[in-house]
Amino acid sequence: MSENKKKQEIGAVGSESSDSVRRRLRAFELRERGLTYREIGLQLAAIPICAENARRLVLAGEQIVMDRYLVKEDPQVKAQKASDSFREKYPDLATTPIDVLELSVRATNQLRNACIATIGELMMWSELELMATKCFGKKGMQEIKQELATVGLSLRAQRPPLTGPSVEPQQNRRTQQ
Repeated sequence: MSENKKKQEIGAVGSESSDSVRRRLRAFELRERGLTYREIGLQLAAIPICAENARRLVLAGEQIVMDRYLVKEDPQVKAQKASDSFREKYPDLATTPIDVLELSVRATNQLRNACIATIGELMMWSELELMATKCFGKKGMQEIKQELATVGLSLRAQRPPLTGPSVEPQQNRRTQQ
């Protein structure tokens, strides 16, 4: 089968004919009814198509349905779902190794050099403390913060500078004299 014919069969993205879109939507509808990919391939074409091509048509039809008819998901809701699924998968963050985070080799090595082995240990550090360690750079920090944010976590907040009520009145007394 020629390359153009395959693209028509499967339904290439780009300039789509209405027949192509209808075919994809029909494949998606048949799959929703419980037909196997092989059965879909037999029903859709005058010349039967293989199950793999039928699967591709179903996936393309599903994408069309999602793009056209479903409301786009709010980014905050999407982030919350990612966070919830991560916490379901790894309920004990204190003992979860940093390897489960999708970090680059550079960022992972920076954490290992700082003797940070688990997500719980990482969350106990602030950004300034990490930046003060040897070989820790801006790119690695940015990547770590971004990856933690995708799973709904963050580094420890910075401590405010020490200013107590006992320090300020003494300064005021000196200025009054």
